Amino acid sequence: MLCFCICAMGISCTPPVTSGKGGTQDKDPGNSPAAPFNYAELKDRRRCFLTSIDTADARFADADTVRSFTAQQDAQAEKALKTFGGYEGLASYSPAGKPIEEVYADFNRVLTLAKAYRTEGGAFFRKPELAAAVNTLLRILHTGVYHRNQAEHTNWWHWEIGFPLKILDTLLLLDEAAEPALRDSLIEATRYFQPDAVYSGNNPVAIHPSGSPKRLSTGANRVDLVKLCVLRGILAGDASEIRTALAALAPVWETKTGSETGEARDGFYADGSFIQHSDIPYTGTYGVVLIGGIGELLYLTGAGESPTAIPHIDGLYAHLFTAFEPLLYKGCIPDFVSGRSVSRKNSWDGANGQAALNALVLLGKGAEAPYAQRIQALVKRELQNSLLLAAGTYSATQDSLFYRAALAHAAEDSLAALPYTPQLYCFHAMERYFFRSQKYAIGLACHSNKIGNYETMNSENTQGWYTGDGMVYIYDRTDNYRFFWHEADLRSIPGTTEVAENMEGKNAQRNGHKPATGQPSEYDPATKTVRMDFHNWNDTLHSVKEWTFIPSGLRYSETGITGSGNVQSVVEHKQVFDTQSIMLNGSAFQFTEEERTVPALQQFSVDGRSYTINTPKPAVVRCYRKNGRNYVLVFVQIGTNPNGEAFSWMLTLP
Repeated sequence: MLCFCICAMGISCTPPVTSGKGGTQDKDPGNSPAAPFNYAELKDRRRCFLTSIDTADARFADADTVRSFTAQQDAQAEKALKTFGGYEGLASYSPAGKPIEEVYADFNRVLTLAKAYRTEGGAFFRKPELAAAVNTLLRILHTGVYHRNQAEHTNWWHWEIGFPLKILDTLLLLDEAAEPALRDSLIEATRYFQPDAVYSGNNPVAIHPSGSPKRLSTGANRVDLVKLCVLRGILAGDASEIRTALAALAPVWETKTGSETGEARDGFYADGSFIQHSDIPYTGTYGVVLIGGIGELLYLTGAGESPTAIPHIDGLYAHLFTAFEPLLYKGCIPDFVSGRSVSRKNSWDGANGQAALNALVLLGKGAEAPYAQRIQALVKRELQNSLLLAAGTYSATQDSLFYRAALAHAAEDSLAALPYTPQLYCFHAMERYFFRSQKYAIGLACHSNKIGNYETMNSENTQGWYTGDGMVYIYDRTDNYRFFWHEADLRSIPGTTEVAENMEGKNAQRNGHKPATGQPSEYDPATKTVRMDFHNWNDTLHSVKEWTFIPSGLRYSETGITGSGNVQSVVEHKQVFDTQSIMLNGSAFQFTEEERTVPALQQFSVDGRSYTINTPKPAVVRCYRKNGRNYVLVFVQIGTNPNGEAFSWMLTLP
């Protein structure tokens, strides 16, 4: 599956290099049982992935699309150059004193320049001055930040994964234009901070929040480390490093037994659960990164043509259809499996869903039939049902000509799309439940003594206090949560019951270091009921929560509500798309920015959703606006210091 040269459209991949370090000669001894690597071809595959289109997708990229892409990439390069002060100001650039996240952004900007340098048809294609600028910036970052005498600080990930991946891809794109001494010194710096794919923290200056720097790499981190070592092996012409790294990949898709402890719990489970950081559901981010990285490796090594390139790869495919397929819904992956990333500026369920589609379409390129066909049928379903993709909302597709063409190929394929069959998916091992049909989907996020209530780390998701306490996700449209995590009042999470208190600045995590009370949730297939043994973050509130999935929606019941303080239960909290749709106790309700008390809440409806309160109680309806968007919050007063109280409602969806 060689890269396709689209000369007429202004895109081409570099022709094979037949001599010099990292050329076609394999450093393995001649008696090696494995076929030698063609390093020139491997380099071309990687450059093609980063800048171009492969053969199968070429006809789906018309000249206008290619011109638009190259113009966009040129604009990004111009912006990156301006950030560094332009060609004239490069010598004055210094990373000294910058936060580590901004240094990482600078490495990414340098990679953007390298992509523009290798994209034929663009204004920067093979411009000597741009290559010189990239070398200058790499030298400054190498001298000032990423070198053998530097100790890790702030976040281990940047030193062992983030920085080196950007560096290696930049060097691959520069190729012969990279200054040899600088290239070799940077490669050795990556080897110093991350010598192999098996262990993280395997360097003399490593740090880790757990206090144990050297540890077995798991999940998405293992995949990233394998990719890092493969890229480094390609640059160095080291077949042994490539093969050793690829052999370390298979453990990431081994099915966990459930008896593991600590970080050994990270990975896939038979019921489709995916866990990272010991007890956090992470299918939507770490899981997507994992399969995306594997997809890149499949494409890079040509595994579809040579199945032995990645050992035991067949073991991966079952997880695609137990862990990812059930959670994909009209182009989105619910935020309840994306951990702390929900608070990131550009992270949301649509972006994560798009990243999953990108990963799947790349996996499909490297997979053998019938896996490839089934993956393509899944991708096609999501493309056909995604209103967000049709509206051009996804930046991930717009930023990558490679993925844009690949997705267009998948959409046009004659293979029939998979259907959405009405079904409840029970991910017991990670305390997540997801009902999905063509009309709507509903998700539940629980926690227990096995699964953490939420994760905050590196100043991310600091307000995730209640998101694992039985939050109810409703997908009656695909943009419900587009802005929710950045604009909504996160003290009031829909479907949760809490003690009203000031949580600002409080770390309410219950995880492996401070396990939650409460037994794992249960599902009764006879009644289609999920049951949660709920204990709040500091054990001042307890109840038994039950959700029953009914043909028209959801029935909720909470009993034995016992706690200390003023206890409230959130019925609804959402962005309002039609302010004229709100009804309260059978009467029209005018949306005005204020908080109103309701003596006894019996019925509430908004945007086609209708709640019937089976145990009417005093309630508060609060309407507010944020960044030009309307929100409504409805919660009932359970009471002060309740002892055995009960509350229930029924949700009907159109």
